[in-house]
Amino acid sequence: MKKILPVIIVITILLLLGAIFAQLYERNTQPNPDDNTTNGPKPIEYFGGVVPLVSEEEPRVIQEKSNSSISTTDFRKLTQVVTAGEGFYNLNGADPAVDLPYSILFSERDGSFTISLDSIPLDVTRERASGDFLMMLDITEEEACKLNVQVGVTYYVDEALSGKDLGLSFCPDRLPL
Repeated sequence: MKKILPVIIVITILLLLGAIFAQLYERNTQPNPDDNTTNGPKPIEYFGGVVPLVSEEEPRVIQEKSNSSISTTDFRKLTQVVTAGEGFYNLNGADPAVDLPYSILFSERDGSFTISLDSIPLDVTRERASGDFLMMLDITEEEACKLNVQVGVTYYVDEALSGKDLGLSFCPDRLPL
């Protein structure tokens, strides 16, 4: 009888530990109700790829050049968007696997967007960046033209056009390329 008691105690302890681990495993594998990636909106397909949303679209108000405002989706919630310093957001993200010929930066300080065209031919790159910009913000061309958006190139991409605002491809004040 003295030899059976330690065996029963060991078996009981092992069963209790097994039950505890089973509970922990089950809790970690159940979907999180706060995680909207599976139950939220479907990914947006745009020229640069698929933009999966993190949560339901929440309106985001951006100041126009004329001090009125435009309501957009909260593009900061897109999974590829990364913080690029306090109050700055890189809408392309930092994934080296996604090689886009442009980059889009948003500044909360003044509500402006900067689009850098990093590849030639510039007219094709600007067209692609402009279309993706519309898709990310879920706005019309007319609304986009009212926003504070600078489109430019670096000196290394095009010496003659560096430092100039080229404009979005569909805006009337764009520079011809």
